[in-house]
Amino acid sequence: MDNASKALIIAGAILIAVMLVSLGVMLYNTAANVAENSVGSVDALGIQGFNAQFESYFGTKSRAQAQGLVNKVRANNATDNPYINWSGDAEGQLAGAKNNERFTIRGYYDDSTGYLDSISITKN
Repeated sequence: MDNASKALIIAGAILIAVMLVSLGVMLYNTAANVAENSVGSVDALGIQGFNAQFESYFGTKSRAQAQGLVNKVRANNATDNPYINWSGDAEGQLAGAKNNERFTIRGYYDDSTGYLDSISITKN
């Protein structure tokens, strides 16, 4: 009888140990998923922040605002940030334009990265 009670105690201890190990694995997996999702959120915020500095120029703008965008893109392209291309002759559109002329500015995005890829400026 004494051996049977010891066997039951040992079986109970093993069952508790298995449950604790299972709980530890579950907590580890949950923490790993949270960390992975956080990194993705930080990347998305970085992309949104990068794009936002140019998106305020989109729409119908004055010549001065369009020239401000050209200067901002030139400064960006001189750094290690994602390179922004011109769609068409954006700078040529501004050359010789009068100060009261209006321009339509559009942005185009890279589908794979989400970053702004190119900008077009057309005279209205």
